[in-house]
Order: sequence, then structure tokens, then C-alpha cells
Amino acid sequence: MFFRVPLLAGALFGVAVLAAAQAPLQLQISNGRVTLHAQNVPVRTILAEWSKVGGTRIMNGDGVAGAPLTLDLQGVPERQALDIILRGVSGYMLAARQPGTPTVDAIDA
Repeated sequence: MFFRVPLLAGALFGVAVLAAAQAPLQLQISNGRVTLHAQNVPVRTILAEWSKVGGTRIMNGDGVAGAPLTLDLQGVPERQALDIILRGVSGYMLAARQPGTPTVDAIDA
């Protein structure tokens, strides 16, 4: 009976670690640098996550079409990361965020 609790806890921890390792999209924005791990993720999904994580205002992001992306970016400047993500999208525009705006990133798309 006492052996089941640690065994069950260990099994649940292992499942949680495995699920985190297989997450199709992980995004962090810090000090103007982006870390992005995306496995077969649509651009519109990446932009939606960017909006949530960075507080970015993205207009018409849900209308972006194109093939899903697989990317692994580590500490890339925001502008460069967005250029990579949006390289297959025509007609997009980026604007610097106004100073003093309380967000994580410095770009509006």
C-alpha cells in the first residue's frame, strides 16, 4: 500500500514531463529576445500565442494562411523572429510599439 503512492506520483510526474516535452508550441519573449519551439504549427496559431505572451496587437492574424511551420529559435531578436515566422506571408507590416506601453515585446504586427 505504501509503495503505490510514490510509484503513482512518479508515473504522473513522468507523464507531465513527457507532455511538456512534446508540446507543439512553446514561446518565450524576454528582453527583446524570442525563444520559440514550434512543431508543425500554423502561423496563425503562433501569432495568437505571440499576442498572448507578448501583449502584442496583431491585426488579422487569424486570417493568415499557409503551411504549418516547424521552427526552433533560441534567443533571436524579436524583429528577426517575426521575419522568419512571416516569411511566407505577403503584405504584412510591423511597427515599433510606443515607448512606455506595458508589454513584453516592442513590436506591433
